[in-house]
This record gives sequence, C-alpha cells and structure tokens, in this order.
Amino acid sequence: MKEKRPIVLPIFTAFIFSFTLFFGTYEIYISNSEELVFGLSHFIWPLIAISLIIFAVLALVLIFVPGIVGRILNGVFFGLAVVGYIQGNFLNIGVNSLKSDDVGSTPEVWFVILDTAIWILLLGGIIYAFIMMKKIKLIKTISIFLCVLLIGMQGAALVSESIDYSNKLEKVGLDITNDAGYILTTKGLYEVSKNKNVIVLVLDRFDISYYEDVVEKDPEFFNQLEDFTLYLDNVALYARTYPAIATMVTGVDTDFSKTASEYFNYAYNNSDFLDDLEANNYRVKVYTGSYYSYREAAALKRAYNVQPQSGDMIINDSWGLAWTMLELSIYRYLPIVLKDVVKVSTTSFSKFISYDEVFPVYLNDSNVEFCQSVLDEGLTLDNAENSYTFIHLHGCHDPSTMDENCQEVEEGKGSSRLNTLGCFKAIYEYISELKRLGVYDNSTIIITGDHPRARSDTKMPAEPRITALFVKQANEHSAFKVSTEPVSQANLLASIVKSTGLKTEKDYGKAYWEMHDGENAVRINKFQCTLDDGTHIIEYTINGDGRNFDNWTITKDTNIGSLYK
Repeated sequence: MKEKRPIVLPIFTAFIFSFTLFFGTYEIYISNSEELVFGLSHFIWPLIAISLIIFAVLALVLIFVPGIVGRILNGVFFGLAVVGYIQGNFLNIGVNSLKSDDVGSTPEVWFVILDTAIWILLLGGIIYAFIMMKKIKLIKTISIFLCVLLIGMQGAALVSESIDYSNKLEKVGLDITNDAGYILTTKGLYEVSKNKNVIVLVLDRFDISYYEDVVEKDPEFFNQLEDFTLYLDNVALYARTYPAIATMVTGVDTDFSKTASEYFNYAYNNSDFLDDLEANNYRVKVYTGSYYSYREAAALKRAYNVQPQSGDMIINDSWGLAWTMLELSIYRYLPIVLKDVVKVSTTSFSKFISYDEVFPVYLNDSNVEFCQSVLDEGLTLDNAENSYTFIHLHGCHDPSTMDENCQEVEEGKGSSRLNTLGCFKAIYEYISELKRLGVYDNSTIIITGDHPRARSDTKMPAEPRITALFVKQANEHSAFKVSTEPVSQANLLASIVKSTGLKTEKDYGKAYWEMHDGENAVRINKFQCTLDDGTHIIEYTINGDGRNFDNWTITKDTNIGSLYK
C-alpha cells in the first residue's frame, strides 16, 4: 500500500514560519512607529502578500518532497521558526542596533559562542526528531501542539499591539497631523551669500582615526586645505548624533529629562546663537537627518530650508519597503553570528520615500547625492545679506556606500576611509567654488564631526575619543597648519562669533585659536553607555592633553533609562 502523503504538519510548519516573519515585521513597526515617517498602510498589503507567497511555496515544497528528505526539510523550517522565535525574544542580549548601523555595540564573545551552541543543539535536535517522526508518532503531535502554541501567543500579541497602536493614533493623531505640516528640504543647499558666509560641514563620526587612516597612505592629502588649521586634540561633547547635532547648531545642551522631541523643540526655539545670527541678518540654513537631529521639522521653522508641506508623501516602491521591513524581522530572528549577513540599516528606508514638493527633503543617509551635486553643478550666489549654512553629511559612518571619487558602491565594497576621501573631494570643490564666486576670503569654514567612534556602546572607554577638526577663519591667509591646542565643541560657537564679528551681548567664551596648551584646559565629554539597567551618561572631565587617556576622569554617572525616549 502506498504511503499516505502528510499534509497537516507541512501546512502548520509553512504557516508558523511565514507567520513568525510577518509578526516580527509587524511588531517591529508598531514598536518603532514614532521613528519611521511612513505608515503601516504604506507596506502592510505587500507584506501580507509576500508572507502568503512564502507560505504557499513552502507548503507545496514540504507536502510534495517525499520520504526522509521531506521530513528533514520540515524539521529545518519548523526549527527555524521555533529557535528564531526564542532568539528574537530571549537571546538578542547585547544587540541594541543593526549591524549595518555599526554604532559600536558588540556582544560578548562568550555569549556569541553560547548563542551559536544553542542554535546547533536545538535546531539539530528538532531536525533529528523529525527524521525519527515515522517511528515515534508522538513527535508529530508535539510539533503540531508547538505550532498552535506559537501561533496563539503571537496572534494574541498582534491583537493586543494593534489595539494599543490604534489607541495611540487616536490620542496623538491631531498632533501628528500638525507636525507633518513642515519638511526640512534642500532649498538653498548649493547657494551661498555674496557677503559673509559661515559654513559648518559635519561628517558624521569623523573620528581622528579616520583622518590618520587617510594620512597614513597619503601624507599630503589634507595640505590642500590652505588657510585651515587642523586641531589634533578636539573633544566632542557627545558620543552620538543625538543630541550632538542639535547642541552644535543651537548651543543648548540637555540633561535628558525631556523627551527627544521636547528637547528639539526647546533647543531650536530658545537658542541665543540662532537669535544672534538672525539679528545680524544671517539666513539660517540647517541640513540634517530626521529622528537623531529633529523629530518634527516644525521645531526648525526658523531655518530657511524648512518649508510647509504642500504635497503628499510618496512611497516609490511599496513592495521594496515591505521587503526591507521584512529584513528587519529576519535580522531579529537570526543567530548573533549570522546577523551581519543582513545589510539593512536605519537609512535603508529613505530611498522608498519622496515628497511632491519643489525642493526634495534633505537626507543625510548617503554622501553621494551632495558630493556629486557639488562636483557636477557647483554653487551659486543667493540674495541673502549673510548666510549660515550647517550641512550634516553621512560622513564616515557605516554603511559605507561611496568611493573616493564620490561614486556609489554596493554595501560591503566601501569603507570609512573611502567615504572620507570622497567627502573631501567634494569639500575641495566646494571651496574652489567659493573662490570662483569671490566669497572665499570672507567665509568662516569649519569641517568636523558630530562625535568620534564609540568603539563600543556597552563598555566603558579604554582610550581617548578625539574628533577631527579643521578651521578657517574669515580673511585667514596661511599655509595648512596643525595645532595640538586642547579645544572642544564648547569653542565652536565662540569661533563663529569672533571670526565673523557677530554683534552680540552674550559671552560665548573662547574661540579655538584662543586656547593654549599652557592653560591646561578643562573639557567635558559625555559618553552614552548602554548597560543592563539602562543608558548611562558617563561624564568625563579632561584635564590637559586629551590624547592621553590618563587625563580623562569620570566625574558623573547618570542613568537616564532610555536614550531615545
């Protein structure tokens, strides 16, 4: 008598595998909806379709592949669903970011080994059990029970989270609508004033080590920056883009008692520095990315390039958006040792979104567009009396998708060094354009990073963290200089004020060039360290040479709970 082809368990296996991926994607969106500018409706139907396709194809394969090969395949996909669920909910210890974001967090080696061992034992055991299923009938019953249990738990969670999400939308929906009334655009990005210009070019994560990587292979590379001074001992205030960028623009610090949105709204609207720029007839232009530098563009309404949103947000590829969201789910469920095969990052979603506007939204998720535009189109003069331009580029941050000629490359083929070379290729052209337009001499130009490399966000630092800094004063004429004077982000606004002769009643402190080695300058660095009990702000006081870690002393440790609240 011909063996009856099994149907029930293959269908359950196919369903639990596809449903777990769907649920993981759905849960990730609901948990992070405030960070994502697109809505659930923009990708949910393609996501459902993709999940159904996975279910249908997998079910057919598992039903029609006969014998021991079929049982092995059933065991593999059943095991992936079960062990993946365990991984996603209990074993992602020490994984607090995407690999492609590379913010420096690294799980302990012992835990990676343990996690891998758990996968090998559980997945191997399940596959073996499925091989033995024909002899031990109870295995089939237990497997179906586990499928029903997982479906029930995830289904209940899905319903509960959907209700909570719906209530949240109903509660804050009006505020969300109002905030969405403004967008931060590229308007004026390639324009400069015919009179005074302040240009601050921020390469994200421009650690001094990236400068050293370039110089090691080409010692003369930065000599093109005539009239600039390189400061080798510059300490940034923070270790991450939030709240580093906002403090650089406004001079307003945070104690993290406010939510990020509250802090941004307060800082951008209560900045003496921005007030002084406007009082001195400066057109203020700020180009930076959302979430880490602002939550609602309305907070930056005083910036020239923040515009009322007149058109609709457009999803260019809803299927691509759905698949990228699904990749987040896959990343969540993979063992730690395999997570780096998923290349999705927090910047992967912007390519699917555009706005029906005259000026597109400014995105700093890649250096390519800005750098190529400067190289191909150059700069023009605008009608502003004076201009303050703050440009935050993707810089040295991963993922690295640009080469030294500002050409886009696939993830994995670039590097922070190539990103740095490409950025400076565009910066050299930017400076050349300032000279062509006759506005270079009267321009104050600062090239720096918002923060250095963290190296690890979950361990206390064991070495200095220095951020690269190049400064050109207005009307400065000299060969490229290198300084070891102890400076910090606290000197940024004072340097702009004194270089431009800005009229103000506020004392902004000392400029970079007013700091001297003999003063034994005291500087502050606030490192954000993610520990088991929350995010700690570890405040270091640096006395003297910041390149010597013996001069770094912890003076305060504050547990703020969650950084991105």
